[in-house]
Amino acid sequence: MYKKRFRLFLAILFIFIFLFQSQGIKPVYGKTVDTSKIDASLVLDSSGSMKESDPKGISYEAVNMFIDMCSVKGDSIGLIAYTDKIIKQSPLKEIQSYNDKGSIKSILNNVPKESSTDIGLALKSGVNMLDI
Repeated sequence: MYKKRFRLFLAILFIFIFLFQSQGIKPVYGKTVDTSKIDASLVLDSSGSMKESDPKGISYEAVNMFIDMCSVKGDSIGLIAYTDKIIKQSPLKEIQSYNDKGSIKSILNNVPKESSTDIGLALKSGVNMLDI
């Protein structure tokens, strides 16, 4: 039980470190301009086993926190929820407003937990989403 919580904690910590490391802020003529741009494909396991592994939905909360931390101008987020097949997918979308963040979150909130797991399929879809 504690190993699962520790792994989840490390995953959330990694997300925060990634975000803070990628924030590029440069002064331009006395003004501070945020130069960060993140393209993120969020891959979420929605298999039936997650009911036992993550009964409180902490993984969903981590994804919501990641979306909240992204910039409102310029960052792009895509979402893939999978079981043994892709059950929900939102293509890479550039965030231009808080409504854009909300639309991605609404897709996340409507993902059921069912079936078995095929992580290879999900990761391949995530990579393809980022491949321009």
